Amino acid sequence: IQVHPSYVEGIPLALLLGMSLGLPIVASAVGGIDEVIEHNERGILVPSAEGEGFSEAFKDALVRLIEDPGERARLGENARSFIENDYSLQAAARTLENIYREVING
Repeated sequence: IQVHPSYVEGIPLALLLGMSLGLPIVASAVGGIDEVIEHNERGILVPSAEGEGFSEAFKDALVRLIEDPGERARLGENARSFIENDYSLQAAARTLENIYREVING
């Protein structure tokens, strides 16, 4: 389990690396984190580390993953798949290529 409690973020490389390794993620829903972590699909999002309810939500998320190996595996696999298929350099190149094709072909 990778934990990423935070007050402010962009899209942290450490988080992307953990996802690429198939780790289940618990992260604060700040900055750009929710652009890569879909709550309960590719990880668990909790409030900002300075926000109301952070401690309880963070504890609950960790206990949930510790107690449920199937959920850890599911979230980790979904995270890894997202990085490989939707967030990789190859995926970005495919998206850009498709945009160019649409512009050229009208």
